[in-house]
Amino acid sequence: MTQLVQISVEVDAEAAEAVCELFNRLNGRDWDADARDHGAGGGAVIEGTGFPDVTDVEPEAIDMSLARRVLVKTFVPVGEQAEELQQRIAEGLWWLSRLHPIPEPEIEILDDRDWQEAWKEHYVSFRVGDHFVIQPVWEEPLQTADDVVLRLNPGMAFGTGLHPSTQLCLALLEQFAPRCASMLDVGTGSGILAIAAAKLGMTTIVGTDTDPLALQVTAENACHNDIGGMPEVSWSMQEGSLPATGQFDIVVVNILPHVIVHLLECEGLAERLAPGGILLLSGIIEDRSAEVEACLHALDFRVTAKLSQDDWVALAVGRA
Repeated sequence: MTQLVQISVEVDAEAAEAVCELFNRLNGRDWDADARDHGAGGGAVIEGTGFPDVTDVEPEAIDMSLARRVLVKTFVPVGEQAEELQQRIAEGLWWLSRLHPIPEPEIEILDDRDWQEAWKEHYVSFRVGDHFVIQPVWEEPLQTADDVVLRLNPGMAFGTGLHPSTQLCLALLEQFAPRCASMLDVGTGSGILAIAAAKLGMTTIVGTDTDPLALQVTAENACHNDIGGMPEVSWSMQEGSLPATGQFDIVVVNILPHVIVHLLECEGLAERLAPGGILLLSGIIEDRSAEVEACLHALDFRVTAKLSQDDWVALAVGRA
């Protein structure tokens, strides 16, 4: 078994996005085939520290403040490349810590065990919004009457449901999905939002991601949630940023503010929105919300709903 170096840092939810972006940018997929087979390269894995188990707990008794600190990890093979990458990551984290408190990374050599199992003990079922329960696939399936259960194995793709930006998107989907039939999920990650849309009754769902690994993870999570057993659902996942054609009742983008602005100004994101449709935009730190809203105003959009959590903002946007 290939030895791997695990590089991890525990941060609050606000810093998690920046650390994930750093790991994704620095830790590419240029390792040899054996290392890739064991998951080395490919950026960040995000997990919680001390999540409440909701299987035997009343919803109103769950304190989600326990879930606000997360552990962000990346993995590289042992060797000279790993030593160089550790130094680059340490330097990147130092610069980030000038803006927000971030501790020194912890380094661990993983051997004689499957590294992919190492983080599972901390990722357990938890609630989001009024009806969603996020459940890891290694737990026994929940038998619930009113809940919408999303079974996930996030793997190396972003989208565990832990980050406020994803939770805000799920809350907005609960609000808008009942009156919509189709959705485009830009940057689908683990597929969590696309799967949620299908389980809320939407019948045409297209997802895109520039990362082929994310599309693989999404396909696996679709199987875990029996999307193929929903004959009324048209499901399509595509590599890239935006599909070339088509319009959708909901277009959801949970990425970063500068990416959202670029998609709107340069790649024709608005053209993918059907008449009367809703843009759901998340991944926006509160201090940069004005930047996104100014771009929307210039394109004749108006904000119809705005949710916030832990300094993160999500917008529901319609045409003015």
